[in-house]
Amino acid sequence: MKYPLSTYKIICFPNNHVTADDCIEWAYDMLECGFDTPNLLMLAAVNKPASYFDMEPYMLNAFKELGLSIVDDEEKGLYGIIYYYANKIAKGEDVKSNLSGIYHYGVGNYGDFVMDFLYLYYAWGDFDYGEKFSHYLNDVTPDNIEAMTIRNANNWLEKYESVALSLLP
Repeated sequence: MKYPLSTYKIICFPNNHVTADDCIEWAYDMLECGFDTPNLLMLAAVNKPASYFDMEPYMLNAFKELGLSIVDDEEKGLYGIIYYYANKIAKGEDVKSNLSGIYHYGVGNYGDFVMDFLYLYYAWGDFDYGEKFSHYLNDVTPDNIEAMTIRNANNWLEKYESVALSLLP
């Protein structure tokens, strides 16, 4: 069986502040893909909003049941997080919000693999405040920022998808 996209975000949960609601959504995704374990069922049965601390034991047990490992290396975990959001951006799904997701997890990490997303996030913020040009990226304008973000996500996936895919068995 193929893991749902949300798995790439969830396996990085200790380092990346995944919420309890993210855990519940992941459990739904896993069940929809045909995975079925007692702890996935427990996670899926919890009402939102939920406490992360209540979810954590079920998450850890679900990982054991599924043979998944937590990604405890922060940089590797960031590849999983970006893979999750970049796939959504590449499909044109709520581009600005998903770019914000990358920013939320990627700020403070200045590796080449995340910088273009951070520059796009900052540029979009400038445009939201009325700027007509980007101080960060010369070829980005208010008219093309969404398309440029989608293009960047596709380029990122071409370059780094294999790193993200290596995070799962």
